[in-house]
Amino acid sequence: MKNLIFLLLLLINITSFPQQSNERPDLLIPFNDNGIWGWCDTLGNVVIKPKYSQVGFFYKVRGSSNQAYQSNINHNGHKNFYIYNSGLLIPEKYVLVKNVVFVVSKDTTNNDLYIVKNNKELLGIYHTKTKSLILECEYDSIYAARNNEKHIFFKKKGDKVFSKLNGSTLDITTTDIIAISYWNHYIHNYVDELVLYKHQDGNWTRLNDSTHVAENFDVGDWQYDEDLYYAVDSPFSENTHATNSTNSSEILPDKILEIKDFSMYPTIKEKYGFQKLIISRMNGRVGMSTEKDSIVVPFIYDDIIFNEYNPGYVKLINEGKEGVKLIFTSYPIIEAKYDKIKDFEFPHSLKVNDHWSFVVFHVQIGGQNGYVGENGIEYFRVKN
Repeated sequence: MKNLIFLLLLLINITSFPQQSNERPDLLIPFNDNGIWGWCDTLGNVVIKPKYSQVGFFYKVRGSSNQAYQSNINHNGHKNFYIYNSGLLIPEKYVLVKNVVFVVSKDTTNNDLYIVKNNKELLGIYHTKTKSLILECEYDSIYAARNNEKHIFFKKKGDKVFSKLNGSTLDITTTDIIAISYWNHYIHNYVDELVLYKHQDGNWTRLNDSTHVAENFDVGDWQYDEDLYYAVDSPFSENTHATNSTNSSEILPDKILEIKDFSMYPTIKEKYGFQKLIISRMNGRVGMSTEKDSIVVPFIYDDIIFNEYNPGYVKLINEGKEGVKLIFTSYPIIEAKYDKIKDFEFPHSLKVNDHWSFVVFHVQIGGQNGYVGENGIEYFRVKN
């Protein structure tokens, strides 16, 4: 079903470039100018001058009522956010430590508070709406671990107890809490993260997830873990076609390597005149043709691999370099000259309209990263 939806979207006419507009920051692409990053449009025109160590794609700020868009960036070795038409979210004189997100109600969140530190490594709280500190950078400890808690706890090095900042009202009160610990409860494959509070009388409490009321808690049945470890996705398995490098003296025999059957999609036959794509080897080189022997990709490559998840793409491999062919477009082949197509299985898509998303591939070349559009335009300048 996912493949069907994908193919139907591909079959829409996508022969023209998306129109750029200052109102569509979500169509901007990270642009690498020899290791300094900014943003450009899909035609490669620089829109925001390169200035940062690393940038991402723009996305709409969650809960934003003014259609604000932001991008995750790295600036001077530190994480930050860039707000379109506004600039850095956190002033350069502070270092962003953590965003504090409070669930105010079922459908509302407050994400205006950020833990920051100054050049003395002291912590404070920056309020992005007022563009000022609501807690000066003079604290050694600040805790705000769980999204559903509405309080931030903080103290200086010599303080015996934590003070508490209400994330909704911004009121500050003193508590009897002397320590805060992070705990993991392992239930089958699920990790329940808890934040537990130790009080001056020696008892521990936790906040009830539903009522936010403090409850006594017996730590004896729980496993303490200072660091949280999260499972990472296993890498996708690569196609294992036997390949014939142009540097090899042994010529592998001619054969059909893979057939992709599109006969269940009648619109493909109507628009493109084929029902099957066939990857095969001829005279030691690999190419792709239809069931009617019409050449789709010339027989000049070491290997060609279908995208398992998006059958409209194939990866081209030649002499250790990689490229891409988008089958259902009029765009030319993205030649195999990159060290790696890093996101071939799931490239980034910029939604132009309800019928078309413009695909951008993350590539690696000469030790640097950059992006290439489905139109073949490179969004980078790197020294050879």
